Amino acid sequence: MDAQGRRNPFKKALRKIFGEGEDFNMGKKHVKKMRAIGMGSFHRHGKGLSLLFLLCSSILISSLPVWGGQYFVDAAAAEEGDGGSDHPFKTIQQGVDRAQAGDTVIVRKGIYLEQIMVNHGGTAEKPLVIKADPIGSVVVDGADPLKGFEEDTAYQTTDKTKVWVYSAYRSPYVPMGNDFNLRTDWTKEGEVGKQQVELLSRNDMIWLDGRFLDEVDTPDQLRFGTFWVDRQKGALYVPLIATDRPEDHLIEATQRGTLFDCGSQSSFVHLRGFHFTRGGFNGKAVAKIGSYSTQGWVAEDNIADWGNFSGFQFYGRNNQILRNVAADNGCEGMQGIIHDTVLDGNSSLRNNWKGIRDTYESGGGKFTESENVTVRNHLAAYNRGPGLWFDIFNKNITVENSRFHDNKYAGIFIEIELGPTEIRGNTCWANQGGGIVIGESSNVVIENNILADNWYGIDLRNLQGRHDLLRNSDGTSTEMKWQTSNITIRGNVLLKNTRAGIGNTCCYLDPVAERISSDNNIFWDNNILWWQAPDPKGPNANVPKPAGLEATIGGFWVINNIYLKDKFGGLEQHSTCKDPGFVNSDMYQFPAPPQ
Repeated sequence: MDAQGRRNPFKKALRKIFGEGEDFNMGKKHVKKMRAIGMGSFHRHGKGLSLLFLLCSSILISSLPVWGGQYFVDAAAAEEGDGGSDHPFKTIQQGVDRAQAGDTVIVRKGIYLEQIMVNHGGTAEKPLVIKADPIGSVVVDGADPLKGFEEDTAYQTTDKTKVWVYSAYRSPYVPMGNDFNLRTDWTKEGEVGKQQVELLSRNDMIWLDGRFLDEVDTPDQLRFGTFWVDRQKGALYVPLIATDRPEDHLIEATQRGTLFDCGSQSSFVHLRGFHFTRGGFNGKAVAKIGSYSTQGWVAEDNIADWGNFSGFQFYGRNNQILRNVAADNGCEGMQGIIHDTVLDGNSSLRNNWKGIRDTYESGGGKFTESENVTVRNHLAAYNRGPGLWFDIFNKNITVENSRFHDNKYAGIFIEIELGPTEIRGNTCWANQGGGIVIGESSNVVIENNILADNWYGIDLRNLQGRHDLLRNSDGTSTEMKWQTSNITIRGNVLLKNTRAGIGNTCCYLDPVAERISSDNNIFWDNNILWWQAPDPKGPNANVPKPAGLEATIGGFWVINNIYLKDKFGGLEQHSTCKDPGFVNSDMYQFPAPPQ
């Protein structure tokens, strides 16, 4: 090994000559091999030829590609480190800048207050590896401590606290307006739209002894556990218990945005075992993996949490996204545009603490314009928004063998897609909305899922008037009307869904005309519905009430535990109403198969 921990390239060259497993002590066996390739005079002519051999060796070394080495990083290291094991770099950026294709950057345990930019990568055979050692021990933090608070007497609180002001505060607040992160129609929605824009624009994140403080709108709302920013003065106000002083506490502010970023040339990079936290404002992620033009990223065992906007953004093609966790982020856990990519074993938990509306930029994860994507073994839970959301122009999407629970609006949400989409083998429970929601999408197969304790097991939403212009390869555009159609539902268990096992909301769907098929499902203890009571002034005002429907709840005609044979095109011909017999009703697990 050299000073940087690299394998000796000269020995590598000798191995090509002598074969693997040699010790290169220049014994008789090596002399014989050297004679065989025309170097037999080496041993005979002593020092003079030895010097010539060393000179030739140095030329050979300088001409060989140097790869497969290691660079070390340690937050406690001196500034002048060279990246070797005994003299590591101080910052991750130094290691990333020095490493080339085939190299490994090993980052030792510690807290790193920096932003990392990867502008180059490796190759398929020689990826650039950046890994934490041990996994999970490296924290890249976007927050800095604040010192120099003074007591403020202008603002009083009612909870026996004192207000302290930091007059040198640099607020990251940026009015976002209608940029690429926002729907262009938000500002047309009056006060609701303005509120969403304001929530996204707020980038201030303040911490008291590691506890996240809530931002208030006016100084008279200040209480312990909150903060207020006077953006005109550049002042931060934080109440503390009356007997405390700021120097008795650690008060921090998020000051850095994206903590890990990538350039357009950063293909074939492996990122492993990092914890990125307290960054990601101005509509950006805490960690951005890949770029539009990159490929071959492997991101595994990383955490992105407490981002102001999203935890992870994933881009590029031929990626592997494995066992990452996105938690407690302001809007979304993860998002991106990806192609030919597998997401396996990832988790999205408790995202959207800002309270963005659950059908906008919110929830566990949202992907757009993606193609050939498989999500498996995923967990999305306790998100204020859909657990997993594929929204607009996605193709060839598979979601399988995953768990979605306690999310708002949907466990799995497929919206304005042409498909094909396959949703199979998942368990969706306790979602405040549909376990699975299909919104104005076509060519979807929903099979062998367990859907329990949701508002709807499956919701076939059908909003009217949704259309887009699709760009053709010849530069022209075609108007596309989005419609829920060609949906196949089979082999699912629909259990205790409070409004419907299977529901059709927003506008009536004719299962025959729209090619909706549903069969071989198990229903138990649901309100099952396929028809919404029409608006008396709407286009379906004269649609008759189907025979056998007995009650109305919340404007819907419903029946309980009746699968609809011979109605609406012969749906559910082979479905049954029976207790599915779970051995673990909390996790909806079937009994183990007989041995």
